[in-house]
Amino acid sequence: MSDQENSRNSEFSWGWAILLTVLAVLVGEAFQTTETVNDWFRLKSAIQGQDQAVAQATKIRSQFTEIVQNTAAQAAGGDQIAQGLIEELRRQGINVAPSGPAK
Repeated sequence: MSDQENSRNSEFSWGWAILLTVLAVLVGEAFQTTETVNDWFRLKSAIQGQDQAVAQATKIRSQFTEIVQNTAAQAAGGDQIAQGLIEELRRQGINVAPSGPAK
């Protein structure tokens, strides 16, 4: 065999190795990109689900605040049952100010 044939064979081998390496990197990057996009959609869905729960919790909290404010007003007016309720709320760690509960 001549030197030219040996050099062609070694270049050919390196060419395939480089091609396979580049192909493996591209496949890996495509996989990572797909996973990242899927994660983004899952996170977006989870955030939307939390938005609904937060809105519902805010509504319930505002209703509770209104009830407690009305109860505090009745307690300030001398209603014994309302005073008992306000005292029980305080024992449970819910501080009720004259303008409403503050936690």
